[in-house]
Amino acid sequence: MANILFLYPGYNPIISEPELRVQSHLSKKFKGHILQPTWELKPELSSIKSIGNFKFHNIVTYKSHSFFKMLLNFRFYIGKGLALHRQEKIDLILCYGTNSTGVSGLVLKLLTGAKLVVEVTGVPEQMVVGETPNPSLKEKLNNWLQKLALRVVGTGCDRLKLLYDAQVDCVFSRKFPARSRFFDYIAGESFLPHENNKKTIVMVGVGFYRKAVDVLIESFNKIHPEFSDYKLLVVGWDSQLEHFKSLAKDNSAIEFTGPQPAAKYISECALFVCPSRSEAMGRVILEAMACAKPIVASRVDGIPTYVSDEENGLLVEPGDVDDLAKAMARVLGDKNLAKSLGENGRKRYLSNYTEDCYVEKFSEMVREMGIED
Repeated sequence: MANILFLYPGYNPIISEPELRVQSHLSKKFKGHILQPTWELKPELSSIKSIGNFKFHNIVTYKSHSFFKMLLNFRFYIGKGLALHRQEKIDLILCYGTNSTGVSGLVLKLLTGAKLVVEVTGVPEQMVVGETPNPSLKEKLNNWLQKLALRVVGTGCDRLKLLYDAQVDCVFSRKFPARSRFFDYIAGESFLPHENNKKTIVMVGVGFYRKAVDVLIESFNKIHPEFSDYKLLVVGWDSQLEHFKSLAKDNSAIEFTGPQPAAKYISECALFVCPSRSEAMGRVILEAMACAKPIVASRVDGIPTYVSDEENGLLVEPGDVDDLAKAMARVLGDKNLAKSLGENGRKRYLSNYTEDCYVEKFSEMVREMGIED
């Protein structure tokens, strides 16, 4: 049984229900350790010592991004990783992200001889799409540094794990480095179809400018006179929350819920929307598919890999208020279309994106690297 070391960035988040973590399912074929910093170690979380065959290790770190946080995390990943390797040989290191986790993973690979897989979680070409339409010099510099980290880590790793084929085309050719492409894990057992849908349109996410909440508000305002009994629920958080609330101040049917568990809102909604300006995949899209919800999403980055226009959702041009409004109105006004899109999404989820599907894709990747599972 291969011994795998997972490196996660701070607060990914830590899930209080261990059975919902991907390692609980990977334990069917693998064992290992999970290293994850956090800035909020609640009592119920500190009691988690293992997830299936994987032992859980964490430290409390800084909440805000800083040089000291980076050093503390780096020391944790390297020091703990080497200590675990001395106890039992690590076969594979898997890093979620290319920054502190990816660099730490590369150092551990050189020191231990273990194979290294780096998960690319975002869209490198669009990293500068942040909280505002006009990124600052600091944000542009951070974007450049992240691309540099991707180039260094990607060159030194054994394999990149991607969410869609063209994800790193702005940095690498299609021939190098080696790569596997498959979806992000979701805890599908938490997302089930709900018979009694509420008259709600739901968007879930963090970073409202990148998620195009401003576009969504304007589109909803356009269709609200025709669908006045529907509410728009924006589930999530943004540092510029008050700005987005001000955009919706004239429409009481728009509600900002704050950070909340997504399952309840998605499972009960009439329509799920993901109008992002940039999106590598969007776990919430798979979660909506698992709940058999019709989806309206942007035709951008990795979304079309998972949402097929007119089959399990409707795709719209990113940033196009009228296109988004038209698609939402079409789904809300046609129950047969909404049902068909939702049912097709559920079928696609069951065929391609369940926990067992993830374990098989993950195992296939490990075998392709010459590691026996």
